[in-house]
This record gives sequence, C-alpha cells and structure tokens, in this order.
Amino acid sequence: MKSGAMIAFAATGWLLTTPETVNALDTRSGLETVATQHGTVKLILAERDGKSADITAGVQIKLKPGWKTYWRTPGDSGIPPSFDWSRSRNLEKAEIKWPVPQRFTEHGETIYGYRDEVVFPVSVWPKNSDEPVKLSLSLFYAVCREICVPVQADVQVETDAAGRDNEGIDSLRRFEAMVPQAQVDGLDIAGLALDDSTAEPALKVTLKTIDADTPIEIFVESERSGAGFGAPEQVATKQDLREFRIPIEAGALARDKAVGALTITAVQGKKALARKLQVE
Repeated sequence: MKSGAMIAFAATGWLLTTPETVNALDTRSGLETVATQHGTVKLILAERDGKSADITAGVQIKLKPGWKTYWRTPGDSGIPPSFDWSRSRNLEKAEIKWPVPQRFTEHGETIYGYRDEVVFPVSVWPKNSDEPVKLSLSLFYAVCREICVPVQADVQVETDAAGRDNEGIDSLRRFEAMVPQAQVDGLDIAGLALDDSTAEPALKVTLKTIDADTPIEIFVESERSGAGFGAPEQVATKQDLREFRIPIEAGALARDKAVGALTITAVQGKKALARKLQVE
C-alpha cells in the first residue's frame, strides 16, 4: 500500500495530503476490491451480461470502525465524493444516485454522510448495447474520524467477465431502497416558505404524513455557495400536517434572504422523498 505524503496538518482536523492511493486485493472474480488504510472500495454489478441498456452497478465504500465519508452536500466541512468514469469503455453515461445520509454533529460542526458502509447505486447506459461495458472508476473521496483524509481509489470491472457477487448485490439493493424518490406514498411536502419574522431567518417546511409516530429528518440543499441550514425543529402539528422550523445559519443567503430554489429531502423511517422547490 502506498500512502500520500503529508503536506500540512490543519487546525480543522484535516490531514492535507496528496490523496492516499490504494492497491488491489482480489481480482480473481473479475470484481476488483481495493484497500485503503480506512476501508475498502469495490464496484458491484447487478446486471452482468452487458447487453442490457439498463445496467445497474454500485460503488461500495466500506469503512473501518469510527470512520465516516460524505454525502454530495457534506455540511459544515468535508469533501463530497467525485466520480470520474472517463477511462471506461463503451460507456454512454453513468448516473450516480445518492442514498439518504445521516446527520453527525461533532466538535461543534454538523456533517452529512455515512458510517460503516455506503453503496452509491449507478445507472449505466452503454454506447452499444450489444457490446460489454468496461467500467473504470477513478473515485476521489474523503474519510474522517479524529482527522480527515482525502483518498483516491481506482477500480474497474467488465460486464462480461465479472462473477456474481451475491453479498455485494444485497448491499446494492439495500442502498437503492434508501435513494429518495420524487413521489412517496404517505409522505409529501405541503409547504416551503421563508420565515423572516425574527432576527434569525429560518425556513418553514410543512410535511404531510400518514405516520404520526415515526420521527422525521429533513436535509436542505441550496445551489448558492456558503448556504447553511440547521437541524429541523418541529413547531406545530395539525391533523396530518407537521410544521418544522429550520434555521438559516450562514452565508449570503441568511443576509439577503433571497433563498431561491432549494432541494428538500425528507426522511421518515424507510420513506425518503426529495424535491426541488422554490421558496415562497
């Protein structure tokens, strides 16, 4: 294994190095797994014949105890994973899907990400559906515990050569079920508005749910840089409606109150809903 050389140690806990690189563990099945100092990375194939126009794959990151990695919106600090498929063969498009993250609050900072394991499902479209696809991924991501470390992992798999990975496919299906949908039975977004009635502006999110007991988590994303949002606080309940107040914590968005479009992800138990909405 080859580790990157340290450049500096930041006060924030980031170990600023050239990305840690990794080595292959086992390619006998055609399913390459690579190891890092903090876990493993593997590509999973749910469809292997390469002739389907709708191949499902997954990028699995397994983490050693205590380590976390990030969602597409990492929170107060962190690096979202980036996926480079440019060295693939016969690949028209690979679309990453994002399972719902967890909220972690440590050392006064809130981050959104995953602990232990995450599989990012990938929808794969070949250029030529009659030919196999070679998926070649260069993955850049970061892991954190007491310190945060950037990692570079290169993995590949060929759809006509890979063996069946039952355990990996089970993990892929489990995380596919955690990808938010635009429409979910029994859970809906009934309202989104700016509450600027106090000195500290907030969002007012109203959800409609048939489940009165299961707690709800809400993640808010803005396309404006520097925007930050606090944890949701339920402030009112009326029949099947629950109203939440979410503080706007940082950035120009809090100052000028021109919120614009936001992506709201609401999670209740196994239900996950995500929708891009304009703030009223």
